[in-house]
Amino acid sequence: MFNYLIGKITEINESDITFEVGNVGYQVISSTNTINELNNKEHCTIYIYHHVREDIQLLFGFSSKDEKKVFLLLSSVNGIGVKTAINVLSALGYNQVLNSIAIADVTSFQRVSGIGKKIAERIVLELKDKVKSIGLSNEVLESISPPSVADSSLGVFEEAISALIGLGFSQSEARQKVKEIKAQLPENAKIEEIIIKALQS
Repeated sequence: MFNYLIGKITEINESDITFEVGNVGYQVISSTNTINELNNKEHCTIYIYHHVREDIQLLFGFSSKDEKKVFLLLSSVNGIGVKTAINVLSALGYNQVLNSIAIADVTSFQRVSGIGKKIAERIVLELKDKVKSIGLSNEVLESISPPSVADSSLGVFEEAISALIGLGFSQSEARQKVKEIKAQLPENAKIEEIIIKALQS
């Protein structure tokens, strides 16, 4: 079983790289983040997941242990294969994946090709309690949205955050606006009221 490879990138394609180790070139499927991170480095380390099936063997490579752990977390969800998991990482980046899970931002996952609403909801529901148990570095854990626990019980306010993100706000902007106006609205406020109030602010 591969854990990591040390060598250099000799060829880059849209979704994979050729990683040379000891005069052998390995085809490694990688996220956009990893390709950008390792590009032009003379020698580097790439963390490997070796995917084996009866009919195929694939190598997936990551620039950090944390990205590899998030990939494995995503691919553990029913309906998410390894290729969809790598597509999610390319589209969102692993930090945004973690934050989207923390604040139950289903909309972000729906922007990824091949992921509909049901699978996006499944990602959030199945992974929200697993994120902090997969051994992420302290740096990454600290970057995950602090109000993740509180947001999980926001109900309609949580939906408003996702709606604002869908309107073009960043996650942090949407979250901040909803936090600012939450005290001004009753708990049974309708999502339309929250969005209008947020846009006015």
